[in-house]
Amino acid sequence: MADYSRYRTETLEKMRSAAREKYYNETMKSGGNWGDGMRLSKLPKHTAWEKAKQQYEAICAELERRKAAANNCKQKDKNKWEHLFDQFLETIDFWLVKYPDGWGLIDQQRANLGNIESDRFRNASTIIDRLDIYIKDYFADEIQEGMDGCETEEWSDLLQEARTTMQSKDLEDYRYGLDVLDMVCNHPQEIDLENCYFTEEEEDYFE
Repeated sequence: MADYSRYRTETLEKMRSAAREKYYNETMKSGGNWGDGMRLSKLPKHTAWEKAKQQYEAICAELERRKAAANNCKQKDKNKWEHLFDQFLETIDFWLVKYPDGWGLIDQQRANLGNIESDRFRNASTIIDRLDIYIKDYFADEIQEGMDGCETEEWSDLLQEARTTMQSKDLEDYRYGLDVLDMVCNHPQEIDLENCYFTEEEEDYFE
């Protein structure tokens, strides 16, 4: 079965609609030498129909798995930093996965820079360390630009300077980025990955 774990949920929902229509159309085609009106689903073998059916079922299975994971996540008593960690991963287009040998990440942009998808992590701190370039690109650089090109290199210093010198409006505009910096600098130990949004794989594809 094809792997659809890389796609965003909203993309998968659109793909499911298209796959459902294709599957229906293939099912309703005439069976030709079996006589008009004979559906292809009744034939012993038909490659196009089988492919359409498998695609539709695979997409549905992935969406159901995500729904179950989301429901499981909602039942947990998540703290502020665990909620923020979920949002942080979504922003940088990564998906948290629990493998038999540890935690992993799926790059939803399919770049897999530095073969990050083969890495395994013990906790949120090790994931944050591995994602430092994304934190810089998505958050730290933007905050520095908002401070007229502040050249502070340490994120903890940048966070303190921003909260000390920024005007109230700027603090509100950059609140999310500043919260992320606060999380990665001061609160990674408060993030239990078991309470975060993830999917679980029984097989490690990088073994």
